[in-house]
Amino acid sequence: MRILWGGLLWLTLSSYAGAANLNCTEIEKFSDDDSAIDLCLKQANDTLNRNYEQLQKRYKTSREKSTALLNMQIAWLALREAQCDLAGYNAQTKNSLMRTAQRCVVKMTLKRAHELREMP
Repeated sequence: MRILWGGLLWLTLSSYAGAANLNCTEIEKFSDDDSAIDLCLKQANDTLNRNYEQLQKRYKTSREKSTALLNMQIAWLALREAQCDLAGYNAQTKNSLMRTAQRCVVKMTLKRAHELREMP
């Protein structure tokens, strides 16, 4: 039993170690790899949150900028959800619906993280 748990732990850790080398900008190549898509989603969200927090800190002295940033991000989240829901519904099969929507979320989130990083 110990060997089984050790093996499972090694597999879990090795999959997370490989996450740093995962090129999530090429998410379309991970057609049926749910674990890679999940890791990319986590990486994309972490990057987005980090970039958003940096902007919040930069804008903290201006209530107007802070409010505008918050409103803009809320609107973007609604856009992303609607756009990726539609992408999922346009998938070829029911099996690919979820993965198509998740890939859309990853792509849009990475793009948004880049946009936030480039904001003045």
